[in-house]
Amino acid sequence: MWGTTGLGFRTDYIPYDEATAHGYDLLWMPSYRPLAPGMAPVDLRKKMRMLDDLRDVIGAGLKKAGWEAQLAQGPEPTGLVPPEGIQWTVNETDPVKLGGARDWLFRNKPLLFGYDSTHQATTLLGDTPTAIVNQGWSGDMMYAIQPDLATPQRVDYIIPEQGSTWWVDCAAIHSKSRNLWLAHEFVNFLHDFEPNLGGQHTALTRWNLYSSPNSLTYEWLDAHPYPNGWNMSQDPRLYPNKHAPELFRICDPSQDVGLKTLLTLYNPLWFDLAAE
Repeated sequence: MWGTTGLGFRTDYIPYDEATAHGYDLLWMPSYRPLAPGMAPVDLRKKMRMLDDLRDVIGAGLKKAGWEAQLAQGPEPTGLVPPEGIQWTVNETDPVKLGGARDWLFRNKPLLFGYDSTHQATTLLGDTPTAIVNQGWSGDMMYAIQPDLATPQRVDYIIPEQGSTWWVDCAAIHSKSRNLWLAHEFVNFLHDFEPNLGGQHTALTRWNLYSSPNSLTYEWLDAHPYPNGWNMSQDPRLYPNKHAPELFRICDPSQDVGLKTLLTLYNPLWFDLAAE
């Protein structure tokens, strides 16, 4: 599968257009007063979560720090990274930039309920949700939205204007595998496709609501919308590469930052941040 990292939020507390106007800045707000008529102010303290994921959390810190650095320099900030723009990537190795991310993440930490990759979707649900804004992965946020049901939830998902990450979940085979043939057969099984039924990969995609890299599955999904009319393959929240290219352009693929950088910059920052 593949997907993006962004923000899931309750639309009955924060209107969609206002969430898109603030993006990751919401995670640094102790409260929010909607501009929309009739909507009450909301206290965001301890009603926000970030992922329990070193790269996604530090990546968000880098995007926030890079955005603020652009504001300080004077030009209109954008989420575009070099060579198209000057926004920081999620793969920075400059200690100064990592220090900027550290400063912003420690400002944000007291506002968070915690770092959690398990309840990013479920905490947004219910009449009195325990979360209003969560950093999350696109498929998990679609699980919260439930667009395949007759009545979707009061939740939506955005790629922040500051930029974010796109990533791939992949299967790996150990170099010393003693059952290499069977391992390859299992990977083949994960991507199995049947013209009439969709096959195993299509079933997985419809179950976990993540984006598929399998072209046959994508075509099958496009030809088979859900009973309520939702076409998974046409949703820009799942396939921004096709349907929201201006947002996909501001998502960086996570890359290897090198062992030395990981050990001397990323790991210490994450350990300090995640400590109680």
